[in-house]
Amino acid sequence: KKSLDYERKISIAKDLIPLLIRKGDVYVYRHDGLWIDIGSPGDYFKANIHAIKILCGKNTCADPTAELDSDVKIEDPVFIGRNVRIKNGSVIGSESILMNDVYIGRGVYIENSLIMNNTHVEDYSIIRGAIIGENNRIGRWARIYRETVLGSSIYIGDHICLPPKTKVLPYKEINE
Repeated sequence: KKSLDYERKISIAKDLIPLLIRKGDVYVYRHDGLWIDIGSPGDYFKANIHAIKILCGKNTCADPTAELDSDVKIEDPVFIGRNVRIKNGSVIGSESILMNDVYIGRGVYIENSLIMNNTHVEDYSIIRGAIIGENNRIGRWARIYRETVLGSSIYIGDHICLPPKTKVLPYKEINE
C-alpha cells in the first residue's frame, strides 16, 4: 500500500478519470439538455440567469401568488417566485431572481442578484451583483455589492455595508 500524499494536487481529468477507465468503472449517460458547470458562485449565478432566460425569455416571470405594490419597478428579465412580497418604491433590476417566500421592504434596490428562499430584506437596502442564501435577514439601509455571497441563516444589521467579493459563512450575525 502506498501512503497518501495530501499535499499533491489531483486533476480529475488527468488522474481520476484514467484510473477509473483502467479499473473499468466508467459508464456513459447521454444527456440531451443543457449542462453548465456551477463550481463557482459566478458560474452558479450565470446558470440561474440562463435558466430564467429559457423560462421567461426577455420578460419577467412572476408566480401568481407574488404581491407587488403598485409602484414597484421591474426591469426585465426577472424571476419572482411563490409568495414573494415587494413593497412600495422598490426596484428589481434586470437579471435578478427572487426565490420563494422572499420579502422586499420599501425602497429596496436589487439588480443582477439571486435572493434565495425565505430571505427578508428591510427598507432602503441595496443589493447589487450578489448571491444571498436562504433564511437570511438583511437590515434597513444595508449595502451588499458585487460578487458577495452570503450563506444561509445570516443576519445583516441596519446600515451595514459589505464590500465587493465578501463571503459570509452560514449562521453569522454582522452588526458592525
